Amino acid sequence: MKLIVLALITPLLFLSGSGGITQSFACSSTYQKLGHDYQKESNYADYIAGKITSGTDDAFLEQKIKEQQLTLSLAELKQILHSGFSREIFCKPWPLHRDEILRQLFAGHFTNALRKGANPKLSQLLHKIKHSWPSPFPHKISLRDGKSKEFTNNFYYYLNPHDHLIYVKPNYEIEPSEHKYLQGGELHKLSDKESLGNTAEWNLFDRVGGPLSLLDADEFIAEIAAASDIVIAKTNKDRYYFYQPTYAELPSKWRREEGVLAGELFAPFGQKSWSLNTACAVRKEYRRTSEFMHPRDIVEYYTDGAGQKIALGFCATLFSLDKDGHTLSYWDTGLPANFSRFILSPQKGDFTIDGFSSAGSTLFVTGTDREGKRKMFTRLFDYDVYGGNPTLQNYYEVNPTKEQLASIQNMHLAHRKFPLPGWSEVSPIFKDHKSSASASNKITIITTGQGDDARELRVAGRNSKGEEGYYHKALKDTHWRFHKSKESLLSNSNPYTYQDQQQGAPSAFRYCKDYPSGKIEIKGKEVPEISSLELLDYHYFLTAGEPGVLRVKLRDGKSFDLEFHTLDAWTPFAQKKRCEQLIGQVEGEPKALMGTLVIADAAAAANPTIKKYFGPYNKLTNALQVIADDHEVKVKMDGVYRNSINSGDYLALPPMKMRFIRDNSHDEATPFFQELITQEELLLKNTRDQEKLQLVIKKNQALLQRLRDLQASIPLDGLSKAIANKIVDAILLPPINGITDITGITESVPFMGSISKITPKLFASYASINFQNFKKGVPQSLKDAIQTLEKRIKNYEVFTKQKQCKPAMLPENQLKQLSDSMSSLAQTASKEACSNSIGLLE
Repeated sequence: MKLIVLALITPLLFLSGSGGITQSFACSSTYQKLGHDYQKESNYADYIAGKITSGTDDAFLEQKIKEQQLTLSLAELKQILHSGFSREIFCKPWPLHRDEILRQLFAGHFTNALRKGANPKLSQLLHKIKHSWPSPFPHKISLRDGKSKEFTNNFYYYLNPHDHLIYVKPNYEIEPSEHKYLQGGELHKLSDKESLGNTAEWNLFDRVGGPLSLLDADEFIAEIAAASDIVIAKTNKDRYYFYQPTYAELPSKWRREEGVLAGELFAPFGQKSWSLNTACAVRKEYRRTSEFMHPRDIVEYYTDGAGQKIALGFCATLFSLDKDGHTLSYWDTGLPANFSRFILSPQKGDFTIDGFSSAGSTLFVTGTDREGKRKMFTRLFDYDVYGGNPTLQNYYEVNPTKEQLASIQNMHLAHRKFPLPGWSEVSPIFKDHKSSASASNKITIITTGQGDDARELRVAGRNSKGEEGYYHKALKDTHWRFHKSKESLLSNSNPYTYQDQQQGAPSAFRYCKDYPSGKIEIKGKEVPEISSLELLDYHYFLTAGEPGVLRVKLRDGKSFDLEFHTLDAWTPFAQKKRCEQLIGQVEGEPKALMGTLVIADAAAAANPTIKKYFGPYNKLTNALQVIADDHEVKVKMDGVYRNSINSGDYLALPPMKMRFIRDNSHDEATPFFQELITQEELLLKNTRDQEKLQLVIKKNQALLQRLRDLQASIPLDGLSKAIANKIVDAILLPPINGITDITGITESVPFMGSISKITPKLFASYASINFQNFKKGVPQSLKDAIQTLEKRIKNYEVFTKQKQCKPAMLPENQLKQLSDSMSSLAQTASKEACSNSIGLLE
């Protein structure tokens, strides 16, 4: 995706204890205060062991034993430490500071390594430590939980809830004999002849455990995801941080900004869960992949609709599941830093997702369908594969040769069959109504090699014996097998049985919309043969594989349905920061799309009127400019279509416009800002806890400042982006298109032809949207939210100053009334004990 921009825009490090040694790693200037220079010692392990065995640290060790309430004596603890130092367990793959050694020892990190070859007495001593201080770390990870447990084919990853640091250890389930560690973006392997030490145990990820030098003072890692040994951390402030060893620059560093025209990425409001995946090929001229990725994580190619194997580039995609379970928003490294692109759940958004996972650009979801039945679906999807990338060539009709079918084609040279299908239902786990087994919504998909079928699906559950584990199968298999596991996999899960697959409570919910009032103009004139147009069963988040219905009613009484395909349009300029939920809403920002008309019905294709007025646009990939929201869908064809295969290969078409309207769209608007200011963490629940009250006030103040900044930036944001898109469309693109025509560059660099074919429509659409946003100004709902927050904060602050007002002394019925009043935005509560001085407004 960076080619587009070039073409268009030309851990906390270890702290010292009393009498100890301070160790630091040069990961940031913030952490470069060095104490004792341990590197001058010939052997760090001998140096530390010498201090302990000489008695220098006896008082320190006795204090630690007392703090941890261990049943060990000082001599016994020193025996364990001496064994660890003599075998270099505490120093591989890097030296650990003394305090960190003890902390990890008491947490059970080194238990397995110390027990290898140890005498029975030492094993007994280790049991005392483990009994006194159980390890929070899992032995292995078979299923991702979307929060703290992740794995790739190289490593297990774990976010420790006690210190909010990321730990890693080798995934020896894949290759039991090989131990590895990642340092500065380089994968290191240790042979069996070397002292493996704690490389078989949990270690701080890349020595530090996260992007500590980049975090704010009150910020910490809350959740993690990993794919192909790229790691993304999400913090308590909903900000994402990136560790990407794919970059050529070494050592690899954590980044706070990513995407086109790099910016900070924040989780969308109301995020239920999220997942990271990658789909890449070995392309050493662009990315580092095989240097550290496991071969099972390198997918290499996908298969298009014509059966062609298309080589992948590099696509790392972050998916976010919305709280309603009907939409998945996504971001990848070739897109602006926001979640302004969406796909709908299966059944055109009517399926309710309550569990999802992704790997190798394949989504795996579980939930309930329209009829309330429990089902699972998968789908191959990323922005490149599904046709959004304007540098790639997509065609509705492709006839590949035998040679093309037999080889893996370059993604920029290939003529790809478009579009790919949508969601595909997964075979059910249970087929016997007598079975007492159960499955759950805790699911995981993993890559197992090359191609889009090389995936394994896993679902946590119990077998008919009541044993806990997970069901698993290859993507295309129909039969599920059960793997018994010692792990606890079913906590916080939603179990289901055979009966749940067969029946449920039907829902009247319908995500797609009907736009019943439509008009068409061709060459600036209405078409007399057409009596009416409707756009049915459509949503602007649908992809090209899930078309809406364009119903054409003729004057002679005949009616024909055409397919209306749309997909997300690309731009390097991001939409409003952290307001993705407003996209498509009337008070928000319309969606810019690329569209294609398909006459799939033979009778429609043969009808003279349909053939005359719609035939010229049939299957012209992404020929239409589409701007859509809940109220209207506007479609435009400017009369020129470039095939992009040969220089100057333009097709003249009749200019065409269509517009579809819905009348009840204003009544359906989601109160985004109202939901934002009524989050539970912003509402006062316990008036007796002054410390929590102050925290609630601070959170309200932070949100108020964010909304004020947004209010101030909206007009300028719309105008600046409109100008930027217009400059690219009117000034930069014409010379590029001219050069491609004159030089014949499209024959040698096909993606340049694709750019000149698609991008003028994209930038023109976004310029129109941005100008519209500028004219629309600040939404009234944003103004209302700011006023509500201002009044709430003022009243909370007054409440903290009313020393004579003690809610704990109020009668029980008045306390309940006070609590109820604080849950409503529209009510003002006046209590007798605080009379008119408080007036709490929530």
